Amino acid sequence: MRISTLLRLRKKGESALLLVAFLLMSATSIAQLTVTKTFTAPSSVTVDGCGSYCTNLPGLSFSAADFTAGVCQIADVNVSITWAKTDGSCTAPGTGNSFHSETNFRIDGPAGNEILVAPGTYSGTGTISSVTTTLDQAAAPIIGGTNPVSGTFRPSTGDLDNYIGTDAFGTWTLRAGDTGTGDPLCIVAYSVTITMSAAIDNDGDTFTYCTGDCDDNDPTVFPGAPEITCDGVDNDCNPATSDDPTPPVAVCQPVLAYLDVTGLANITETDVDFGSSDNCGSITMGVSPNSFTCADVGAQTVTLTVTDGEGNQATCASTVTVIDSLAPVPDVSSLPVIEASCQVDTIIMFPQATDNCGGTVTVTNDAIYPISAFGSNVVTWMYDDGNGNISMQTQTVLIVDSIAPVPDSLTLPDYIGECEATLVPPTADDICAGAITATTPTTFPITAQGTTVVTWTYDDGNGNTASQDQTVILTDAVAPVADVAILPDFNAICEANPTAPTATDNCSGSIAGTTSTTFPITTIGTTTITWTYDDGNGNTYDQSQDIIVTNINATTTATLDGVTLTSDITGDSYQWINCETNSPIVGATNANYTATANGSYAVIVNDGPCTDTSACAEVTTVSTNTLIIENLKLYPNPTRDGFFNLTFDGVINSITVLDMLGREVPVEADVTTGSVDASLLNNGRYMVRVETNKGTKVTEIIVSM
Repeated sequence: MRISTLLRLRKKGESALLLVAFLLMSATSIAQLTVTKTFTAPSSVTVDGCGSYCTNLPGLSFSAADFTAGVCQIADVNVSITWAKTDGSCTAPGTGNSFHSETNFRIDGPAGNEILVAPGTYSGTGTISSVTTTLDQAAAPIIGGTNPVSGTFRPSTGDLDNYIGTDAFGTWTLRAGDTGTGDPLCIVAYSVTITMSAAIDNDGDTFTYCTGDCDDNDPTVFPGAPEITCDGVDNDCNPATSDDPTPPVAVCQPVLAYLDVTGLANITETDVDFGSSDNCGSITMGVSPNSFTCADVGAQTVTLTVTDGEGNQATCASTVTVIDSLAPVPDVSSLPVIEASCQVDTIIMFPQATDNCGGTVTVTNDAIYPISAFGSNVVTWMYDDGNGNISMQTQTVLIVDSIAPVPDSLTLPDYIGECEATLVPPTADDICAGAITATTPTTFPITAQGTTVVTWTYDDGNGNTASQDQTVILTDAVAPVADVAILPDFNAICEANPTAPTATDNCSGSIAGTTSTTFPITTIGTTTITWTYDDGNGNTYDQSQDIIVTNINATTTATLDGVTLTSDITGDSYQWINCETNSPIVGATNANYTATANGSYAVIVNDGPCTDTSACAEVTTVSTNTLIIENLKLYPNPTRDGFFNLTFDGVINSITVLDMLGREVPVEADVTTGSVDASLLNNGRYMVRVETNKGTKVTEIIVSM
């Protein structure tokens, strides 16, 4: 019995005024009660590639016991989901793209369903850690174009306000989906929060929706009200007392009925029914005929009879297609193995099968004759009952070969050579495989001197082998021949690294000579070395070569003014000396030297292992003011705590401190005040070189802390 809304217009004037007044009086007194229920997965629920809203999570059930007395209808609903999407798996998340556009959620409640997040709502692709998304109709829209973030948002498509005013009692289920595979949606938990409003008697008939009123907007409809028979309105909210003169509506659908192993098929009225109904109440149904045999294969007509609570009936006809879908059953559960040597030309004995509907069963197989592949060959038998049902059974055909190949030659001849050998494989004859060419693990060409035994194996491919040995004897008695009959002298300055000469061998080809002499050769003069060519087969040839090493020749050149001297050769290091005292000049270690006094000077040049001293050069043009610097004083000497001072009646251009080997050491020097901080130096003797506007002077200082 349906609940009509026609009576809602009765007494519209007075009931509307009463309703407005009641709402005004109750607006501030409607009690709110909020209940949240949560499902938390033991481990996250994985959803991957199944489509939209394709996975049902465990439901959350609400009942009247969850709320206080008088609570009636929904005032607000929101849903919270804790989830993530990864390109790995829910148990082993990855770090690549996750394609959040594939994510979708829907909530199914007792009064219908609403889409929370439709596919494509998100467009970010980066992997995220778990987020909590709360869906509330009053919130701001979901942030699109980015990866999901935790927060409260309005559903992207559905409207949770559609649940307002409906009954909350029953099961609420979150449905989740993922429209692409390979980067699963992982759901950790979800919760449903329902806020209920207190029951209101809108039509003033002392009954509310929660206390059985089936139309709270019509004061003439309430439990126990006088029933108007079959007026389409359930006045007393009790469908069983309605008077129903209208027969039900019978609606049929075609049915497929499959015969079982005994050749029978049965249907029920629910198989044929396609939405039969009655205007007032429930119906009962029956179908006839409802049983079929193999003789009924094809289309059969049946009648569905529908009866309502008042005994009114209606019928409809439906077509039942009786189908034999069971394939024949082989007479034996397994077929015996067929064993033969080399091949089988045909299988004579055909197996049989029995069909649930009887009749002739056609037997065929997929064998391609002759069957000659050695080992197990599987032949598939097909049993066809003529109704489109085929069963299959396999049988093994075992092809065997137990006879080894026979070599064509009783013995194989020895091979005698000088440098290498490549043999022609011998052959054999096999009962099944015919001609067979031998194989060997030996690598050709054979180059090892002496005797090598080659083992040839004849394999018929069926597990049978035979073998033969063949001897190879190689003897190389020819020594290498030098590519250059007489090696030219090798000349070098300071040190020599000659290139190894080569020879040609009849077996080994080009051979580089070796020598026991250690390179580089640094001995000045002539060194004779012996080069040896060895072909690796016991044959050698020796050849001599003279290596001539000469020393460097150091010379100097003076500038036009006769004061600056320059080394004429490039070396690794330089040291200028005073020829008159045969002592090194402190700090003079460059390729050139500017004399500070007239005298005789030379340079010692080092170039690798070679050393040479140039001839002495005379300097006679140094002006007298470079030889004497008046009033240059250094004090204290020794120093105090490493500090000392210089005074001079001219201009000091630079102050340099050198160790006794002429190497510059770091100090802090002030040319304006003449103060020097040598406190970082070790105690000992040092040289101080002072350059002034009147010349340069070198003096000694003792550093003491």
